[in-house]
Amino acid sequence: MQYPQELHELITDDIVSRFAIAGTPAECVPQVRRILDLGFTSLSMNLAAVRRGSLYDGLTETITTFGEVLPEVRRMAASL
Repeated sequence: MQYPQELHELITDDIVSRFAIAGTPAECVPQVRRILDLGFTSLSMNLAAVRRGSLYDGLTETITTFGEVLPEVRRMAASL
């Protein structure tokens, strides 16, 4: 499925940052920290596979990069 190009103009980076944690592992960690700094003591995260040449490639990249974020999230949670 290919989304129309207009969708990229409708869903701005500001909207994404208000309602999702998205980006590279280095970009996601500060976003998690921001949520914890608001006083939350737990998080529930749903992973959405990035779009790549195949579903397998996108899912593999998503799981691998989440593995880079998870240890830092655990360290942050342990400090609560």
